[in-house]
Amino acid sequence: MPNAGDSIQLSTANTIGSLDATLTGPNYTWDFSSLVYTSQRVDKFDNPLTFPLVFAILFNPLNCSYGRENRAITAPTIPTVTISNAYDFLKESTSKLKQVGGGMTINGTPIPYNYTPNDVIYLFPENFGNVDSSDYAYNLTIPTIGYYGETGHRVNYCDGWGSLITPYNTYPNVLRVKSVISSV
Repeated sequence: MPNAGDSIQLSTANTIGSLDATLTGPNYTWDFSSLVYTSQRVDKFDNPLTFPLVFAILFNPLNCSYGRENRAITAPTIPTVTISNAYDFLKESTSKLKQVGGGMTINGTPIPYNYTPNDVIYLFPENFGNVDSSDYAYNLTIPTIGYYGETGHRVNYCDGWGSLITPYNTYPNVLRVKSVISSV
């Protein structure tokens, strides 16, 4: 799991060709060495105190391990509304990684929101065969603009372990965790 100050490079491919990403199991080798990326981005995980003040107060280091700018969110097009940033705030402990909140900058104003209940992304320790679930919700009423929110249910299946081969490196000891999320 990342720590404040870490960054990861994410590559996206439009297709995986003839590879079957559903295949998994014990001592499995996932060979994705032939993938060609169509886009890449770097996600940086920062101390919550480095974010705009309202986020730093709400998601301080006592209740948040790190935050990251969420570049994966595509803002809806709404006349007279500009969404310039979206953020995720996460808390890591020895027993779990959970999303405690988020936020966005709307028309230049940073607006935070809490997850109630939190989205438990992973329970630790993660082991082959584990299945766990979590319910989560967040909502934000934006005066004169509207409502933004989601209620969801996450089920994680740790359904494989083995080696992962990518165009960049080979990772000999990995777990595969499949998350199925139902949301409204």
